[in-house]
Amino acid sequence: MTTPLDLVPPSAVRPMFIVLIAGTLILIGVMRFVYGTEPRVTALQTARTPGNATKIINTWTKGGVLHKARMNMCWDYLFIPFYSTLAAMTCFAISRNRAGGWSEAAIVLGWCSWLAAACDLVEDLALEFVWRQPGPFATGIAAACSYTKSGLLIAVILFAIASLFFR
Repeated sequence: MTTPLDLVPPSAVRPMFIVLIAGTLILIGVMRFVYGTEPRVTALQTARTPGNATKIINTWTKGGVLHKARMNMCWDYLFIPFYSTLAAMTCFAISRNRAGGWSEAAIVLGWCSWLAAACDLVEDLALEFVWRQPGPFATGIAAACSYTKSGLLIAVILFAIASLFFR
């Protein structure tokens, strides 16, 4: 079965992975250390209720880190294509080197990486509403998308690790 990785010239695969790894790590560093807050932005993503979201935003306001939290949320829009494409391309690379069920599972999980990215984008857009006026719909959507994204990415990571140990 053909994957998006098959469209990349073989000479470009290694540089592509280097760029994706470097970009992912740099953005993690920026969001964690430059624009990190306490509570972390993930707390807002999983707040689930307007009351919880309001408490988190108020904590940032009182702590003087509201701007840092907002910048962290903005950087996430750039982070999404890096981590999701890195995960997808890793799965597609695994599918190239495996046969049967492993290959098929790798392809499915590669596409699930981009499904996780779509969930992350919807989550971020819901957080834009939460940021302005926390409501039950937006906080619920943000939390549901956050948990779905995390579950998909955990499955992808566990699969990639398992592929190292099982042939």
